[in-house]
This record gives sequence, structure tokens and C-alpha cells, in this order.
Amino acid sequence: MTLVDLQRELRVLKICAFVSTTVAIVALSASLGGAQTKKTRFTEIDAERINVVDPDGRLALVLANTQRLPGPMIAGKELAKELSAGRTGSAGLIFVDREGNEIGGLVYGAAVKPDGTVTADSSLTFDQHHQDQVVGIQYEQDGSKRSYGLSVWDRPSKVSIAEMLEASKGERDRDARHRQFAALLQARGDVSGARRVFLGSQDRTAALRIMDPSGRERIRLSVDDGGAARLEFLDEHGTVVAAMPEARR
Repeated sequence: MTLVDLQRELRVLKICAFVSTTVAIVALSASLGGAQTKKTRFTEIDAERINVVDPDGRLALVLANTQRLPGPMIAGKELAKELSAGRTGSAGLIFVDREGNEIGGLVYGAAVKPDGTVTADSSLTFDQHHQDQVVGIQYEQDGSKRSYGLSVWDRPSKVSIAEMLEASKGERDRDARHRQFAALLQARGDVSGARRVFLGSQDRTAALRIMDPSGRERIRLSVDDGGAARLEFLDEHGTVVAAMPEARR
């Protein structure tokens, strides 16, 4: 075999190697692409918690049972469940924004007391950015007492929820935390975060209740379980100052 023949065969081998490598790369790419877009279908799944994440791994949504539902989330950090009313012992769904802050969710739970009475609550809420909920659909029951409806809150704009929780760090008593929150908001000249509107039913009385910035009820439009309709105006002390129809003497 001459040198020219060897050179010709070497060129052929190089071409074959190049073609084979290219085909292998294309096949591998197609295989990986198919794996990324392939859907897996399940008829039934048992799971205690499901974390939905974005492509970058950021947590976007949590679906969990009563034991694994996270506490309030701020800047990607999970706080104690006790800092959020209704979070302990509840299953639910929590939404998280791109900054790692909780922005609302769905929670629900129920329990039977030793005396046989039932306590239950559920809520679907939407949070103000860097603050607590501003719109919520809620249901609460404690024995024969029931309340369910739509609520609207005014939340602070100068003080974030992170600052409020930091101010009450280590405090587990709910009333004490609220006093600390109030002191911080007053010092910063911000609103109290009171509920301003409730539309729903409380103990079988359908009502629209409108509150002042301090959360004191000032207007009440209601129809009781007997069908009686009434419109009332109240002062800051809760005293009815005008009503339609007027109360009988």
C-alpha cells in the first residue's frame, strides 16, 4: 500500500469519526430534551409536603399537612408557627414571592374539645407586600358561635411585618405581642392594621360592618335570624347614636 493510499484511508477514518461523534451528540441532546419535557402522570400520590419551586430552585408554593405546614416566611427564612394565628395544627397552601416572603395562602383545621364542642377555622388570605393580610375569606366556629365572611384590613405602610416580628422576638403571648406592635406603630406614626370591613354572617345575623382606623365599629347594617333589618351608627365608644328603624320605647 502506498503512502497516498494510507493518507486517503486516514482521511476516510477522520470523516467517519466526525460523523459518528456528531450523530451521538444529536441523539444525546434529543434524549435529554425529551426527558426535560416529558410529563409523568400519577393516579394517586401520598405526600406530607410538596414544595413547588421555580427553575432556579426558589420556593414558590408549599402544600403541606398539619405537621409540616411552614411558619411565616420572611426573606427566605421560616419563623415559628406560633407567630401566625391559625397556623399551628392546620393543613394548607402557602404562596411565596420572589423575595422569599409569604404573600398569602389557604389554611384550615378543626378540633373537638374534651366537652365535645367543635372548634374550626379556615381562611383564604392575600397579603400586602412586606405586610400581613389585607383581604381574607374566613370561617370560624367555637361551639354554637359561628362567623364567616369577607374581611378587609388596612396595614402599615411605614413598618414592615419583619420589623414588627423583630420587635416582639421571643414573646409567645399573643396579647403581649399586639401591645408591642401597637407601641412600634405609634412611635413610627403608622396605622394600626385594624380590620376595616366585614361582610358576612355572625351567629346567624347577616351584616355589613364598617370600622374606623382603630378597628372600632361605626356603621352596622344587619338582618337578624328573625328577618328584622336595621341600620345603626355608633360613636367611638360603641354606643348607637342613630338607627333606622328607631328602637321602640
